[in-house]
Amino acid sequence: GAGWIYDGSNFARDGVVLVAINYRLGPLGYFAHPALTQQAGAGMVGNYGLMDQIAALEWVKRNIRTFGGDPANVTVFGESAGGASTLALLAARRSKGLYQKAVVQSGGGWGAPTTLADKEAEGVKAAAALGLTAPAADQLRAVPAADLIAKAQGDFGPFVDGRLMKQTPAQAFAAGRANDVPLIIGSNSGEDSLMSEFGLGAAAVGKALPQAVRTVYAQEAAQSDEVLGRAVFTDRAFGAPARWTAAKAAKGKPAWLYHFSYVGSRFRPAVTRAFHAAEIQYVFEYWGRRTPLSMIKPDDQAMATLMHGCWVAFAKTGKPDCAGWPAYDPKSDQLMEFGAPSGVRTNFRKSRLDAQEAAALPTLELAK
Repeated sequence: GAGWIYDGSNFARDGVVLVAINYRLGPLGYFAHPALTQQAGAGMVGNYGLMDQIAALEWVKRNIRTFGGDPANVTVFGESAGGASTLALLAARRSKGLYQKAVVQSGGGWGAPTTLADKEAEGVKAAAALGLTAPAADQLRAVPAADLIAKAQGDFGPFVDGRLMKQTPAQAFAAGRANDVPLIIGSNSGEDSLMSEFGLGAAAVGKALPQAVRTVYAQEAAQSDEVLGRAVFTDRAFGAPARWTAAKAAKGKPAWLYHFSYVGSRFRPAVTRAFHAAEIQYVFEYWGRRTPLSMIKPDDQAMATLMHGCWVAFAKTGKPDCAGWPAYDPKSDQLMEFGAPSGVRTNFRKSRLDAQEAAALPTLELAK
């Protein structure tokens, strides 16, 4: 993929300069090996994709005035892997000052730390698969990109390298060390659409859950193991981390939490939940190449106008001044639901998200 698939025309129409960036992915973006670490000395290693993102932000700072932008009023935002990257940028001190606001759409945020040693071990296995035993750095760099992509296995994303990334985003937010900027963060009602990508069977996940979880999710468990598994995945991977991050961020600059549940008219009634990434076209108020205007109904356009307006206001002022959306406070626990209808919700899925938080936090090494 590439950043050009996101059409920023409507942001530009509304006075916001939008820059879509590209960065290295997979093993080309996040690869480590002892030989490369040794050659780098005290320099940067491994997180090449994140380095690309920081380089792009530095480019914006140097050049955006030429395009009518303000280098002192930059918002960094992304969805899914882009949301995870935005969280990594908030944890990376080197990116401080390159942006003044951030938006995380379905970015997760709870992952056990992956270290440089972990990534180096993956790199050693990849080298062996390529027929290289104890290779020098120049030998690794001589490997054709297609061969490296085919042979390298792992979870390719930002990791704790001790240099650019000294901590995970969760560790940074828990310790109050994340870059302190206004934040919008949230997730969708149908994030379980991702389960197949991870090779997870919803029914098998639901069936394997302990009784304590079934008790909290009694309503879902009563329907089926599949419904239970999908609900738990959505909350554990996205909903609960978003709420927890908003609560931590709110100790500094304000944060706003959202839940997107709107299902486009063209999908109803077969689809009942907003799948992963469904909110993007509403944020951009853009229907894309595969969604002709003939398929768009007035309520779809109304949702796009609302959500896009919130994001535009946030980009301009640092506050999504729309529809009475309050800044997040864990005491009042209010979020904005973009749905049918939209509105402020209090204690949204509280018992379920509390249970997910209690189970997940001990696995995140937050004392680091």
